[in-house]
Amino acid sequence: MTYKKTFIKLMDRTMLDCAQATRLITKQLDDRLNLFEKARLKLHLLNCNFCYNFKVQSTKIDEILKMTPEKLAENFNETYQLEPGIKDKIKNQIPKNK
Repeated sequence: MTYKKTFIKLMDRTMLDCAQATRLITKQLDDRLNLFEKARLKLHLLNCNFCYNFKVQSTKIDEILKMTPEKLAENFNETYQLEPGIKDKIKNQIPKNK
């Protein structure tokens, strides 16, 4: 077997598709990945911006969901409320049942 064929065979075994990568990203939020899974995922994330963004977003969502209410309050300095009059404008835009 030539080096090229061996390399291609090795890459086929180690490269993940996006579905496999997202499963490992999700698994990583709750469990530890083994060394081989970590390496495969890292290799995929270097080449796939979609999965990289999914990992960043999933990690952030997981961090927020694990926060206590007190910690959430510390992280969000402002209370988001509608400006005066906006609530009435929204109500007026909703069709009324006849």
